Amino acid sequence: TIAWLQVKTQGGQRCLTRDQFGRLSAADSKPYTKTTGSTRKVPIARPLSTLISEVIRIYHTDAATGAVNTGARLIPGLRSEDSSGIAALRAAVNLALQQSAGAQTASFEPHDLRAALITDLANAGVDDRLSRWYVGHSAPVDVHSGYDLGPDIGLLDPVADVMATAVAGVLEGSDLRVPTTKTEQWGRGTKRGKCADLLRGELRAPGWLTSRAGHTQP
Repeated sequence: TIAWLQVKTQGGQRCLTRDQFGRLSAADSKPYTKTTGSTRKVPIARPLSTLISEVIRIYHTDAATGAVNTGARLIPGLRSEDSSGIAALRAAVNLALQQSAGAQTASFEPHDLRAALITDLANAGVDDRLSRWYVGHSAPVDVHSGYDLGPDIGLLDPVADVMATAVAGVLEGSDLRVPTTKTEQWGRGTKRGKCADLLRGELRAPGWLTSRAGHTQP
């Protein structure tokens, strides 16, 4: 089974958006994408969908009932459970790179991921139209572009397969999780703060969360 991602909002940094009365206010996300071409549904490479499934199991699944909180933010923030931004992503990926064996320590920027994806798809010989749709880029303006409603959804499956093959070659049998000693700093009054010990136990079990030498995790 292939997991699919529906892109219909944008976030990552504080921005101004209008409420139902037309008034501007600061928010962590916008209920629409940057361009119409960015709104799309795409399949996810299996190594990433496996990682996302683990995040959902640990953070968003009720241990007693097995019910999944489908309204929750997928990736919890480090300081606030329902918000985060580009700076947090940049810091987390840079830390993961530094802790990965043999990883380059060059500075990471979130947009590097999109550039790398476009490059990998081109190098793998993926059709340009499928590649543009997958990453949310509009086709070059010509007499046909305004009438293209997008590729048949089944045509995008091979794109996910291409990415899965590329990622598997880098992982060499492991998965996308990188062990870390960094823990979340949720307030005690938050939902996840109240069950922090349980969450950290789930993260330690597969080795995702480790302890510093001579340091015991809270």
